[in-house]
Amino acid sequence: MSSKASLVLLMSGVYFLFATWLYNNINPACQPAEIETPLPKLSEPLMFNWSNSEAMTNESFDDYKAKLLLGKAEDNIFEITGEYFKGEKIPTGFDNLGLVRGEEIRKLFSEIPNERIRIKSVLAKDKEGMKSNSFISASFKWIAPPEKLAPVIELGNQALIYFEFNSAVGKIDPKVEEYLKKLADILKTSDETVTITGHTDDNGTPEDNNNLGLRRAQAIQNLLLKNGVPPAKIKAVSKGESEPASSNATDAGQASNRRTVIQRIK
Repeated sequence: MSSKASLVLLMSGVYFLFATWLYNNINPACQPAEIETPLPKLSEPLMFNWSNSEAMTNESFDDYKAKLLLGKAEDNIFEITGEYFKGEKIPTGFDNLGLVRGEEIRKLFSEIPNERIRIKSVLAKDKEGMKSNSFISASFKWIAPPEKLAPVIELGNQALIYFEFNSAVGKIDPKVEEYLKKLADILKTSDETVTITGHTDDNGTPEDNNNLGLRRAQAIQNLLLKNGVPPAKIKAVSKGESEPASSNATDAGQASNRRTVIQRIK
């Protein structure tokens, strides 16, 4: 074979190899289909991620919810307990992430009036892999409505003002407003001073409850200031959960512990 013929044959082979490569790598129809990685399925109907308050549900949530709603009666309370873990970010305006998770869950139960939903939180024990995997972070139960206490009780030089669960002020009862106006008139025209001490039940951590008790005392303090009492005549402090008036084992006992004590000092 002549050298010219050999060169032509070599060039033809090179061209064939190049054309084959070009066809396989450029033609989209020859590309292998991209493999889709399925998203992990939630193993439980309601779960959360680390430092995140978003409630994630799966296809079984509707059945799960229907079973929970079977306990709904005319006046009972739906208690949602949101769990949180040490080290999770605390959203602004809340004591912990468990309360935020509870509020997010509340939105999933629009059939229940807000006034019949009670949100509480609990510090949970660490779970294996919780920072990288979804986890259950809530529990539920129906409870009988607690017996209502009088909004304010006067006892000589003391007065007790009661609060709703996890509330620092909420809607002020007219009887509380009436008492505070009367007390403000006394403080403005006498040498008396007052110490306002906030108390809580034992739901939550001692630190959270101390903060909540202080906010309760400060809420009453602000109402007295609004009625013209000089700031120097009011002292607001907190005892948190450390001085319960009743046992926290019952709802009624917890209700009596959610209070501020106003002590008049002559």
